Amino acid sequence: MDVKDDLELELRLRRIEAALEGKLNSNEEDEQSGSRSTVPQVTGLRVVGQTPGAVTISWNPVAIPNLRRYDVEFSESTGFTNKQTFSENTTQHTFITASETGGGGGATWFARVRAVNVFKQTGQYSVTLNLTTGQAQTEDLAPGSVTTVQITPGGVAASAVSYENATSGLTADDVQEAIDELATASFTESFNSGQQSTTAASLLTLSHGLSGTPLIIHSMLENLTADVSFSPGDVVHIGASLSSAGQSGLVIWADATDIFVRFSNTALQLHDQSSGVLSNLTNSRWALVVTAYR
Repeated sequence: MDVKDDLELELRLRRIEAALEGKLNSNEEDEQSGSRSTVPQVTGLRVVGQTPGAVTISWNPVAIPNLRRYDVEFSESTGFTNKQTFSENTTQHTFITASETGGGGGATWFARVRAVNVFKQTGQYSVTLNLTTGQAQTEDLAPGSVTTVQITPGGVAASAVSYENATSGLTADDVQEAIDELATASFTESFNSGQQSTTAASLLTLSHGLSGTPLIIHSMLENLTADVSFSPGDVVHIGASLSSAGQSGLVIWADATDIFVRFSNTALQLHDQSSGVLSNLTNSRWALVVTAYR
């Protein structure tokens, strides 16, 4: 190779370097001017795991051939003025809340993610995820928005219904309702007898209409007129029987079609709630309510 060839090779190398430099500069200018047309916005930001000391978020992958990384940001303010930034080459990140917040549980954080390509161009940030450590989270929802949950037999499935909540949590009634639904999630059928008369030495037969013998039977006495220190509306939960040594009561059993209640031949008895003395009840002042589940 002579001098001329050496010069031509060097010239070609310089042209390649100049072209690459120009491409990089061009993309840096695009980034500074806010042009993000070649990098899509991250979507599907959600919480996929949570412990008292950490929370794991995930998002949908950005489908571009020149993807370099994801910028993941956490902040205690929606403006992300003070933030912690992490780089990920996967679509998941675990944020250690206990060590980074000085305690973890109950702290409110905001998270967002954006994609970056090899030319340092960035896409738009994802929708901000509002999360509170130690609580279940929603996906791509603004702060204060809550997705309802529909309980199905044998499991839990998120419904498509959402509603706005003035705070980031649920009310006490919402929580109690969810607990009640979870408690009965394993049963698909139920029966309620309504108020039934309590008649001594009688057999009460209730057709429950369930597909088979009830798995759980619960009964209670409801006070209609004040009696032995109980007031109208008071209820006494008695399970499936009411009896003890020297005490008259009832017994309840069931088959595939009916629930049976056998009352003793003497007055029902309960302990007076004020004195604790075992006292006879006046049947006309009480009603029996039976519920069953299958």
